[in-house]
Amino acid sequence: AADGCADDTQPDMQAKRVPTSVMLAHALAMCNGKWQDGQTQVRLYGGDLRNIVSPWWQPQQLPWQLPWWVDHRFVALDNTRDFVSQLYNTFQCEADMRFDVVVVRQGLCFCDDPSKLSTAWPVEVCITRAQPCNVCGIYMLEPFLFEGRPAYRKDNCVLQWNTARVEWAVNDVAGGTWAFARGDVGHPALARGPWSIWDGANHTNDASFACNLAHPGAPPWQRAPEGRICCCGITGDTGNLLHMLFRVASILDPHQVNSFGLLHGAWTNGTKSEV
Repeated sequence: AADGCADDTQPDMQAKRVPTSVMLAHALAMCNGKWQDGQTQVRLYGGDLRNIVSPWWQPQQLPWQLPWWVDHRFVALDNTRDFVSQLYNTFQCEADMRFDVVVVRQGLCFCDDPSKLSTAWPVEVCITRAQPCNVCGIYMLEPFLFEGRPAYRKDNCVLQWNTARVEWAVNDVAGGTWAFARGDVGHPALARGPWSIWDGANHTNDASFACNLAHPGAPPWQRAPEGRICCCGITGDTGNLLHMLFRVASILDPHQVNSFGLLHGAWTNGTKSEV
């Protein structure tokens, strides 16, 4: 589920990334283990919303070579709908087949960024560093957006978005960049870092450098869990997460005592109060 798109000709960045099931298939082929005993048949199915429906008996043309004992297929799967009907009613899987393991890699990440759609922003942000410097302190919101996103100023330092370089930067109005953090987020307080700081000769990473909201509390763009969409396509409220667990359980093999589902999340976009 949320494996990655099989069609890497699509223009978005997600389609350019190698599906998890493909990486797993090659890892099993390369690594020593009991599955390489010459008798075990390993079958992997990569499910994703944008894959096409293909019956299980129809061969799929794949651009890589795998050992005879590794069978890999792509299936169409929408995580917001019942798994059983999608996989078996459409003949994507054999009727009597169930799974030993269901893996959702990074599917429970919340990489969506509500701040990009916000029409209001915190009035102040605070830049801190273990070793104080001239760029540290309180920055005030500028009256106009810069390249479509909020900008903040402290004296001759301006914290602003740079679209061409895909970074938030603390620039000197006289020229030059004191600090920058790469990553496409809608507000500097969401920058993951590390920030690169000018040391007089070069920009070097400084893990202690941070941009945070100056005052505690929720930012203007904060949404309730049911208003956030995780990377596998479901909202973050308890009910929908529970339904996702039920969908996973419905296709696990009930006769295999060691069958399990692994639902993984690695990141949540948000300030400390949001996370």
